[in-house]
Amino acid sequence: MRHSTLLLGFLAGTLACSTSLAQSRSFSNPRFNYRLTIPNGWSLSETGFDVMLYSYKRREALPRGLYPSKGAEIWVTPFSAVDASAGIVNLDRWIQHNLTTDQTHVSIMPVTGSKDENAPHNVVKVEADFKTSSQDVELQHEVSYYFAISGKMFRLMLVYWHDNPNSKALNAIGESVLRSFRSE
Repeated sequence: MRHSTLLLGFLAGTLACSTSLAQSRSFSNPRFNYRLTIPNGWSLSETGFDVMLYSYKRREALPRGLYPSKGAEIWVTPFSAVDASAGIVNLDRWIQHNLTTDQTHVSIMPVTGSKDENAPHNVVKVEADFKTSSQDVELQHEVSYYFAISGKMFRLMLVYWHDNPNSKALNAIGESVLRSFRSE
């Protein structure tokens, strides 16, 4: 039942976000050979190996790099940027390595991906609540998609405040960015 609900949500997100993506723009990363669609109203920042998409204006950002209450971020990290000395050799180990932090309400489930080698496949969705430090009062929510594309592994991580009233729309946007991901 859980997998069919996820698949229905994934398909519903496709319909709900089609308008948003129709007005979007593309981003290509020649270093890691991929492209994705930036949702309408979102901005992009490249930070080292990662690419961050964000839904707010920079002047609205809070101290310590936190985003506003209704804001969200999507981070794209290529596996090749992850430290190999941590013993991370596949998607399962990468997921387990990232779950060593203080996370609660963790859910891990496979998602039906594409059969196209140039699109995300072997997709695993991980959801969890977390605090970035012991001083944090509010929980943040993470929805990460670990996947393979053209023989390379990636993580697409959507983060927002746990009590964000736009969580369903943000999840649909995260799924739409995942579906737009292509190898170049």
